[in-house]
Amino acid sequence: MKKICFFIAFLWGSTIALGQEIQIFGQVKDSSGVVLSNANIIAFPNSNSEKTPFAITDKKGEYSLTLKKNITYEIQVSYLGFRPLVFSLIAENSAKKDFTLLPLVQELDEVLLTYKLPVQIKKDTTIYNVTAFASGKERKLKELLNKLPGIEVDREGNVRAQGKEITKVLVEGKTFFTGDSKLAVNNIPVDVIDQIEILDNYSAIGFLKGLEDSQEKALNIKLKEEKKRFVFGDIELGYGLEERYLAHPALFYYSPKTNVNIIGDLNNIGEKGFSITDYIDFEGGFGKLMSNNKNFVSLYNDDFASHLNNMDFKENSNSFGAFNLRQSISPTTEINSYAIITNSKSETETQTVNNYLADEPFIENRQELESNDISFLLGKLSIGHHSKQNLNISANTLVKLGKNDSFGSLISINPYQNNSLQTFNSFEYLDLKQNIDYNKKFSKAQTLSVEATLGHSQNKSIGDWISNESFLEDLLPLEIDMPYSINQKRELRKTSFDLALKDYWILNNYNHLYTTLGYGISFDNYLSSSGQALTDQDSIDFPKDSFSNDLDRNFNDIFIGLEYKFLIGKLIFKPGLIYHRYFWRNRQTTNIFTNSSSTILPQFLLRVEFNDSEKLIIKYDTDVGFPDTSQFSQNYSIVDFNVVTKGNPSMGPMKSHSLSLNYYKLNFFKGLYFDTSLVYLRRAQNIKKNVVLNGIDQSSTFLILYSPENSLAGNFNLSKEISNLKFHFQGEASYDEFFQVFNSEASIFFLTDLSGKIRAETYFEKGPNFEISYEHSPSNYGGKDGRTRYLSSELFVSSEFRFFDDFKFTVEYSKNRFLNRENRIQNLFDLANTSIYYNKENSPWSFEMEATNLFNVNAKRESSFSDFIVQERSIYIVPRIIMFKIAYKF
Repeated sequence: MKKICFFIAFLWGSTIALGQEIQIFGQVKDSSGVVLSNANIIAFPNSNSEKTPFAITDKKGEYSLTLKKNITYEIQVSYLGFRPLVFSLIAENSAKKDFTLLPLVQELDEVLLTYKLPVQIKKDTTIYNVTAFASGKERKLKELLNKLPGIEVDREGNVRAQGKEITKVLVEGKTFFTGDSKLAVNNIPVDVIDQIEILDNYSAIGFLKGLEDSQEKALNIKLKEEKKRFVFGDIELGYGLEERYLAHPALFYYSPKTNVNIIGDLNNIGEKGFSITDYIDFEGGFGKLMSNNKNFVSLYNDDFASHLNNMDFKENSNSFGAFNLRQSISPTTEINSYAIITNSKSETETQTVNNYLADEPFIENRQELESNDISFLLGKLSIGHHSKQNLNISANTLVKLGKNDSFGSLISINPYQNNSLQTFNSFEYLDLKQNIDYNKKFSKAQTLSVEATLGHSQNKSIGDWISNESFLEDLLPLEIDMPYSINQKRELRKTSFDLALKDYWILNNYNHLYTTLGYGISFDNYLSSSGQALTDQDSIDFPKDSFSNDLDRNFNDIFIGLEYKFLIGKLIFKPGLIYHRYFWRNRQTTNIFTNSSSTILPQFLLRVEFNDSEKLIIKYDTDVGFPDTSQFSQNYSIVDFNVVTKGNPSMGPMKSHSLSLNYYKLNFFKGLYFDTSLVYLRRAQNIKKNVVLNGIDQSSTFLILYSPENSLAGNFNLSKEISNLKFHFQGEASYDEFFQVFNSEASIFFLTDLSGKIRAETYFEKGPNFEISYEHSPSNYGGKDGRTRYLSSELFVSSEFRFFDDFKFTVEYSKNRFLNRENRIQNLFDLANTSIYYNKENSPWSFEMEATNLFNVNAKRESSFSDFIVQERSIYIVPRIIMFKIAYKF
């Protein structure tokens, strides 16, 4: 009820504000009566303190313009190739006004436009003129983007434009670092930006646009003319209670031949300068002909990414540095390089209730403390040669170095045993990749792309578990000792080479034929060994025939594909077939497994372009995946103090089918933006673990299960703009049915997740602005022995109030609720942040007093489902921080 009252109060206040406005609306035509879509209607107020409203006509030539009551405006109606219509209007009452534009007469009419259009739409490019939207008070790109129609930025810095996620950020047409939005929106200052361009179906190689079916949407930042050969940036310093600190320099230099970007971050307040999406972009920054979704899944699950994905710490200090240099050697050749170095020290604490869904269910209470020290370096060097018309060649070298040391303590209390353990884990990474990309347009009808990538990686890990009690008693050959100390070493080395060729043959404007040839080969070596360190003598190794692995794996993939793309009216069809021939060989000790497989993978794409702002995409795809190398090992490896697992050398390929539908529509005239998607996935074969459970101890063996699994997911986003108000409605739903194997018996389970969110924002030039949102997310997990239901919700409120012209007061508040519906256990926690910011107009100095986690909440609650365990976790977070900041902009 309180939430409903909150929204009513918000809408009531908004209605009062809207009562001070009037509407003019109508239609724009040419002298022959033909409607003009995408015409601009701009109202320039006679007062500099008022905002400049504008409207764009829809496909029917209709517009609607909101004006402040009793203000005098100069109205300008313009359309490319026509004489602008200019007149004065006093905004007294709402009225209908139709406009007729006359065509320009070349050499006779000279019309000088003294303004830039707020929004221009040119086929698949939308251009925003920043001066039409910025008030001059914005600091970083994030604040500006939220004011642009059709663009949204969430709290994490992810950007959506016209219903689709921005996948690449450019500055002056060049990729900004990895292209991820977070580095850009949090670091690029607004006062250097002239225009924002949204590029649909983006392709980095111009002459491949229209040939590739790119789903990328890019955001390109056009700098002001005086900033294109200029040094700009800022530095922010902060110090707070309990020795909290922050240092954040950002330096940029742009010129026609040289671009330099330097970003640094040093803090102990839990802020990360590098995100999981940066990492994925770095790893997946090339290889468009050989992209594989499985590679991205493995990246998200590796040890390196797990830290980047974790945002909850008791304590966290970060040191981050990023350097990007782009140098033009000649008009057609340039060098682009960047290096990202970071070190992170963190402390985490988690209290977990594990509900084991065994034949006789039981509960384990677990407390974990962990200290992590993570360092890594990412680097890329690219040399590119290009011709605007017909040639693009690039050579890319990528390197990743990383080290993660983790010390922890763990207490496990369960009906079978109580354990207290000390743990140590160390991971080291080395990845090298060399890529060559060649693209050549031989003629209007023939274009060729060739890619070759050579990669080498080496990952090492060491794990130690020290316990006051024996553990994994029935699984490990332990000697009686006190304390019990178990260690394990693992190493995975991988060398791979991939080559792909794609020929684009344009038969005519309506028919294309694409042919793909490719070959991939990889050599993997997986090593593992385990043993026990005894207090009174040297370590002993566990038997090699059960707890040691030395696996060599060789994998080959030869493929050929054919795609036919044709146009019928507004419909673009592209059916295709890809034939794969796989060969693989696994050798461990004297056991050799050799196998091969052939498959034909059909695919289909239908794109319906109703107009520039309304599109429908239907896509069907098939894919084949293979187990990871370690999942082929025939002997055990220790995963955790209560888990051992071994692979299965005889496993083969797994096939899946996916069908997706994506639809989006934007209407500048109505201020309406809508997108929706639906994805169905059917997995014909799946990797499963046959788990044998003895108390909390788990012994598992990998296998391929030939029982199909299905999942269905859908979402929608709806945004509506009314004058200075924005309303957002979001919904997500997913249903997943899957099998789990216990004691060689497969049982089916299901997981249902729902989420609904409503959000409202104001963007008034004067007076306070508000954002209010409410999210409701129920989930349901079940199987043959019952079900578990959870509910989480969040009410979020933020306000920004400017006073005395140069001061800004902001406050954020969220109320979070977590409910276990089965036992009616509820957890509530409130989070609040606030700040007072001062910046005198035209001064480079700014000052801020900031407080985060104002109520000093020490933990939050969440749930998850994995295998046969339902988990409820209390995760401790960074305590209250009060900090004073000073910044200088140059």
